[in-house]
Amino acid sequence: QGVPYDGNDPAYRDFYHDNFEHIDNGIETGQWYTQNEKFQQYWLDCVKEMLDLYHPDLLYSDGGLPFGTFGEAATDNESYRKGLEFLAYYYNDAASHHGEDAVVYLQKDRRPECYRIGVLDIEKSQLEGIAERPWHTDTCIGNWFYDVRQVYKTPAHVVEMLVDIVSKNGNMLLIELPEYKTPNAHTIRVYVWEKVKDYLTKAGTTIFLASMIMWCVMNLGPQGFTTDMEQSFGALIGKTLVPVFAPLGLGYWQIVLALISGIAAKEVVVSSCSVLFGIGNVTGISGMNGLAAVLEGMGFGALNAYALMVFCLLYVPCLATLATVKRETGSWKWTGLMVCVQLLIAWLMAFLVFQAGSAVF
Repeated sequence: QGVPYDGNDPAYRDFYHDNFEHIDNGIETGQWYTQNEKFQQYWLDCVKEMLDLYHPDLLYSDGGLPFGTFGEAATDNESYRKGLEFLAYYYNDAASHHGEDAVVYLQKDRRPECYRIGVLDIEKSQLEGIAERPWHTDTCIGNWFYDVRQVYKTPAHVVEMLVDIVSKNGNMLLIELPEYKTPNAHTIRVYVWEKVKDYLTKAGTTIFLASMIMWCVMNLGPQGFTTDMEQSFGALIGKTLVPVFAPLGLGYWQIVLALISGIAAKEVVVSSCSVLFGIGNVTGISGMNGLAAVLEGMGFGALNAYALMVFCLLYVPCLATLATVKRETGSWKWTGLMVCVQLLIAWLMAFLVFQAGSAVF
């Protein structure tokens, strides 16, 4: 109270648009809706775009039908033109999208001629008698915001209100904002267990299955179990894919196999290179120098490394992410499509980096 609304201050016009006519020499005029035609048109355009994109079942104006003077302007007043255009567009969109006018528009003007086109909404209050047309009230058990001094409505009070509202042909929307309380150990235990159980039964099973497949690819070969990755099925796959990765400057079976192992987790790519190139402690200075020397001896230079980094950044995410995508979409088809698109993008970007770099340098 006593603090002017920022939206009426010309200093903030870039944020609130040209909606500043409600202020006169620093004092608010009390006008609820703006009469700025430019802003009204902008509002109408935005609302129409929202309707075209989302087709909402319910819309609410925190006042009467825009942009008439609340409770005063005659229903044929020109100020209602944009509001009526919006409402006609809303109802016609509903009929076109749903096959019937099955949507609700709430507004606060209590004049019968107004709530025939928009359901009457009464904020935190009720009608005195039975209404011929359905109406709506929205209220809360305390206040619209948390207030430590607020006395909350009791369950009996809420039930009494509901009975009174419904008996008068009304509907009630109750906003519940409970007190802030420190969670107890039991609540935390139940909440954490539900989340962990959900992960284990949905994403966890997919991760376990994928991890088993990755282990078999890396540790089994034509001769059975092997500790030498070069003899594994993964190596065979890597050597088969070398021609595909050669245009990216990554035509080395060890690099391809490291990328395959990176599907488990991308940080595994570096450790896999360490094993495949016979470098111990690749995270140390001597290990990094040793790996760099081996790669340089193979013709794998800085440009190849840039292409590798680009590909690693953009290709398939880790197994946990793939499992989450599968869980959220509920479809192996969409998960597989995502993997294919990311592989294609990674290949194209790495190809551009390597080929453009080769042309320049």
